[in-house]
Amino acid sequence: GESGEGGERIEEPSADAGAPSCTPAPPPLNVPIVTSKSTAKVQSLYVEDTSTRLRKRQTPPRFLLSSLEQSEKMDYGALVQELGGEFLDSEYFTTKCTHLVVGKASRTEKYLGACASGKWVLHKSYLESCRAARKFVEEEPHEWGGVATGCVSHSLETAPRYWRLELDKQKQPCSQDKLREAFGAFRGWKASGLPLLSPSTPSLPQVLLFVERSRLAGLKRLLEAGGATVLPTASLKSLDGLLQDTATHAFINMAHFPKHLSVDALVELKVHCLRPDYIAEYLSKGAAVSLEQSYLPCVRACMQK
Repeated sequence: GESGEGGERIEEPSADAGAPSCTPAPPPLNVPIVTSKSTAKVQSLYVEDTSTRLRKRQTPPRFLLSSLEQSEKMDYGALVQELGGEFLDSEYFTTKCTHLVVGKASRTEKYLGACASGKWVLHKSYLESCRAARKFVEEEPHEWGGVATGCVSHSLETAPRYWRLELDKQKQPCSQDKLREAFGAFRGWKASGLPLLSPSTPSLPQVLLFVERSRLAGLKRLLEAGGATVLPTASLKSLDGLLQDTATHAFINMAHFPKHLSVDALVELKVHCLRPDYIAEYLSKGAAVSLEQSYLPCVRACMQK
């Protein structure tokens, strides 16, 4: 399993996280395992592949690995490099990756970050198929939530394909400059009182995080991967400055909310004041998640008056 912050859960697993996996099982291991010490020769066919889709790639694929045994990481990392790809040996999610290969669906930073930024999220059967073919193969049959999985509902296991296709739609009408400005699963989040999602009018959600320090960096990377801007809060003395920063969302653990600030004042500024686990729920279930039900209890109580 993973260690360090990058391997910790962003949120507790949802009820469906423990359900039997509906991703394709890896093929039989009838090809010798290749490790960094192996004498087996694996020909790098990435640049020689004649597939139109693969030839369109401007750079070699860059892989992150997650939820795998250490021996698997070493093996698959070496395999990726020998096939002409790049292995990113990182504990944390990075938008530099093009592919994430995971052993299971989980609410980790890497898994959710890949969903939020529309990366390929693949079962490890993908790399076994690459090993057998001695080249990088088509990803879609091995995609979490792909056609081969048989999953139809939007859940943690189907989220990768859902967001990859949704974000592909975002890319099509945008120029590169606009794509850099507003791209990701959180594009279109708006302040309270305005439509939450407006695909035709990209908005840049600006977020405040009031959570325990151990989760701060991981949540910041996750939000930024999905197109949000995280505003600094460490030196926030009052909420006056938020008027010009136009904060749209605040994710708050009340045990870590500064006593000199007021949730009521944030609500008056039309900032959505939400439980931190809304981020993972939104990525897992999309529009099926109720924004109002994810408000802090004190905000919901005020709304019901």
